[in-house]
Amino acid sequence: MKRKYRLLDYTARLELEELWNGANALSAADIAREIGIHNSTLYRELERGRTSSAGMSTTLDCNEKHDLSCNNTHPLFRHKYSALKAQEAVNAGNRRRTGRPRKAVS
Repeated sequence: MKRKYRLLDYTARLELEELWNGANALSAADIAREIGIHNSTLYRELERGRTSSAGMSTTLDCNEKHDLSCNNTHPLFRHKYSALKAQEAVNAGNRRRTGRPRKAVS
């Protein structure tokens, strides 16, 4: 059976930004399930749109987090995601490879 790959369009990136940065932020696995992508795709996308602003250090040990869970899902302990930055990175990469932007598949 052939695997289906899906490119995230800007609308999906905006949804990801809301789910990741929002007040009721979900875990990465829950977000991947909600958007309909694989976990590894989500983590690549989060790296692509990573901003330097984070509530606190993302490298805290579990003991330093006090009573919070150890999975870094609490919004204070993870980096912020920017849909615009991720989309610009994708567009720049597409232009570099083809000389023009690639159309996003919805």
